[in-house]
Amino acid sequence: MEPVVNLDSFVMLRSSIEMFPPDEEALKSAFDNKVQLKYNSSISYSVGKNQDNEYNYKLTLGVKVIPDTFGWNIDVEIVGIFSFPPGTALNDMEGIIRVNGCTILYGLLRGHLASVTGAFPSGPYVLPTVNMLEVVKRIEESRKKDSEENEL
Repeated sequence: MEPVVNLDSFVMLRSSIEMFPPDEEALKSAFDNKVQLKYNSSISYSVGKNQDNEYNYKLTLGVKVIPDTFGWNIDVEIVGIFSFPPGTALNDMEGIIRVNGCTILYGLLRGHLASVTGAFPSGPYVLPTVNMLEVVKRIEESRKKDSEENEL
């Protein structure tokens, strides 16, 4: 069975990872299991098409995690180069690169972050699982809304 899309290569563009320790009061509450870490997080992506080969795409995925009070402050960005089998419909490639491509790169980021943060005293941080279809829909709706507002 031929794959729908191939990840040909990937590189990390940015990987900023910091752990902000809790103050004494928060630390005591954390040990008493009274505190659950809360984060503000965001996912972003951009897609580029190879002008010389319509079956090749570049996908950039960024993830930011910012703690409310203490915890991990993360800002990472990864780029993947993807290719489709010749004959794949343009509409199919546009949807696949967004959902499947982002899913693939997000998985790579999960492994990267777990590996790097595993060396910290607080242990590994694992990105939460997400429904990438919903994430992509939300991003596209936001972009459409921003575009419509800019046209006014």
